[in-house]
Amino acid sequence: MRSIDDKIRFRMQKCPKTHVWCNKDFLDFGRRAAVDQALGRMVKAGDIRRVARGIYHLPRFSAVLDQEMSPSYDQIAKAIARRLGVKIQPSGALSANMLGLSEQVPSKVVYHTDGRNRQVKIGNSVIRFQNVPPGKLGVKNEISVMLPSAIRFMGKNGVSEIAIARSISKLSRKECMKLLRTSKYFETWIYETIKRAISTKYEDI
Repeated sequence: MRSIDDKIRFRMQKCPKTHVWCNKDFLDFGRRAAVDQALGRMVKAGDIRRVARGIYHLPRFSAVLDQEMSPSYDQIAKAIARRLGVKIQPSGALSANMLGLSEQVPSKVVYHTDGRNRQVKIGNSVIRFQNVPPGKLGVKNEISVMLPSAIRFMGKNGVSEIAIARSISKLSRKECMKLLRTSKYFETWIYETIKRAISTKYEDI
């Protein structure tokens, strides 16, 4: 019979190395204490890295940069959300950067959540979780929620409709319809901006 360590290692290796894990991702292998002890042994052996309490990833080395690569804040935030059992959504500033509407990297990594306000230190940086009413959160990091929020952050004259259309070009017709329904609950100018962008792809919408 394989040990918990081997089961955890096998599951991690089946996913991209960019993935970040929380201890609860492995509770089907044993009790919480046993899982935590296994993860602790793997950290000590250098098989995995601990990012924060209960958060782990596989080491990933870049030959080009000649250094070990850190996981993305978004992957870390998702793992933290799973560990805490809460929903999260990138803030407007973060959404704008993730969708390519803004090249400016936000000075603060902020996620909205239906959980309590908290800060999690990651190396020299901090991920902030800011409580908002549950109704303001979408499902995961869907463009249907992220795009309207990002456009609001950028402002009426802050982002080109070409950039918006580029984001929308990745969506299916069904996803575009969902985006249009979602954006109705934002400011009118946001809805009209998104509608114009979608109409360039689907003229009958």
